[in-house]
Amino acid sequence: PPNVPTLEQAAAEFHQLSIRTQLEIHRTNEACNQCHKNLDPWGLALENLDPVGRWRTETTNATASDKVHVVDSTVQLPDGTAIQGVQGLKS
Repeated sequence: PPNVPTLEQAAAEFHQLSIRTQLEIHRTNEACNQCHKNLDPWGLALENLDPVGRWRTETTNATASDKVHVVDSTVQLPDGTAIQGVQGLKS
């Protein structure tokens, strides 16, 4: 959408933040929040799985490999249901 800054411009040292924090910053823009409030919970619930499906409990950012983040897959789905990760989605 117009007037939405690139993710790199959203916060200083953006790439050193966890994915959850990056998405929280992104959702502060109302134009972004309209879609992301419905999409982000599903992705965060699956964050224990890396891009090829291996289980992980920590993540690192590609541009800040020295910064380790513990995966927090606790989310509230758009309907208000609170779940914990992949098992919560399955249930």
